[in-house]
Amino acid sequence: DKRTFGLEYGNLASVLVASVLVLIVIIISLFVSPVDTLLAHSSVCSFPFFVYAVCRGLEKDILRAIRYPILLLNFFTSIYFPYLSLAVVLVYFVSKYYYWHRFDIHYPALAME
Repeated sequence: DKRTFGLEYGNLASVLVASVLVLIVIIISLFVSPVDTLLAHSSVCSFPFFVYAVCRGLEKDILRAIRYPILLLNFFTSIYFPYLSLAVVLVYFVSKYYYWHRFDIHYPALAME
């Protein structure tokens, strides 16, 4: 029995809850002393994707709200720790190669159809 929050309440409710949680993270990250810039920047930059997904509610917008904040978090983390970007790029291309040869799908991809 695989019951998830998204299956129980729908995608729109899931994205709404996620956007409220990201807003809470933004508020908390601004009051942490000293200001946690990594958390603040990544959450502030990813919040519009959640708002857009709530407003439009299309599946591709929900996928953007899932994928792009992960990209942004990896990007901002790689700015603070430059050698980590090598590992992130390596994992991206190895997983892309794996899914292409094993399942014949092009995943992970940032392009939306």
